Amino acid sequence: MGDQGRGEIDGGSTAVSRPLIRVLEGVGGRMGISVRAIGGGWMAELVKGSERRLLHGYQLELNTAAAAAIAADKAAAFEVLEASGIEAVPHRVFLHPRLSGFAPEGGNWGEMLRHFNSLGRDAVVKDNSGTGGMGVYRVQSERALEACTYRLFQRVHGLAMAPFLVIEREVRVIVLDGAGLLAIEKHRPSVTGDGVSSLRTLIERGVTASMAERIGYTDPDLLAELEEVIPTGARRLLNWRHNVGQGTTPRVLAVEGAGVGVVVERACAAAERLRVRFASVDVVEVGGVWKVLEVNAGVMMDGLMRLVPGGEAIAEDVYTAALKRMFGSEAE
Repeated sequence: MGDQGRGEIDGGSTAVSRPLIRVLEGVGGRMGISVRAIGGGWMAELVKGSERRLLHGYQLELNTAAAAAIAADKAAAFEVLEASGIEAVPHRVFLHPRLSGFAPEGGNWGEMLRHFNSLGRDAVVKDNSGTGGMGVYRVQSERALEACTYRLFQRVHGLAMAPFLVIEREVRVIVLDGAGLLAIEKHRPSVTGDGVSSLRTLIERGVTASMAERIGYTDPDLLAELEEVIPTGARRLLNWRHNVGQGTTPRVLAVEGAGVGVVVERACAAAERLRVRFASVDVVEVGGVWKVLEVNAGVMMDGLMRLVPGGEAIAEDVYTAALKRMFGSEAE
């Protein structure tokens, strides 16, 4: 995991308003584990007796470097899951031309266009190792594809192209050593038409200021429809992305609840195939079929802690289980 998420952290040696450090300090205090923030809280040292472990970003010292690297690489993760027979959303990587030893001699553009056409000219293009919905674009024309490729290649080494899918539901499952600890459904913001009001009016009337700030209204499709009158009873999504940072509201599900078991099973199978012990797995429902979208070796629960009542206590339970596994029986 790179520097994404460091916006809350300063460059000094003291953690500044970082929920994860606060939770680890509380959990660690009850387990006899000292937590010392390093690098402004982006890293931390966890010590119990003679045992010492490290935190980097949102990654605890549980996953191997190879497993974490594959999970972070969207195209690589898809390749491993596909080879294992696990339903997953296909991602194909295109490398920056500066990587001359790995990028194709003939360049990317011709193959990118062919792949774009094979996806029905409706694709999602994103940083191949990005998180949080940053740098994610829906493209439906060559011009849009060229523009987002140019923007992404100014800051990343590789981009991934995936089909644009009409996602019915998305659930994030936090997995630890093959078991689902927590399932969180992501609900995208929406408004319902009354047959009279424009989309702009419905948004202004029904969306809170805090949610509006997170949504941003930067989706070109949404901006083009702001003056459209929405029919009575029609539901209009305000963002096709499911990221909490893009306005989505997390809701906790019972891990063994009705209809959730298959999602947890799919997430645990994906984590096992990628050999990640502690991870959050995003699983989406498309046409009635549950598919793995992404696997994150860094478990990020900031949005849950901020937006769900009792969210910090839920996070404490998850990290308590993780620290017990990280320190072994000594932390029981």
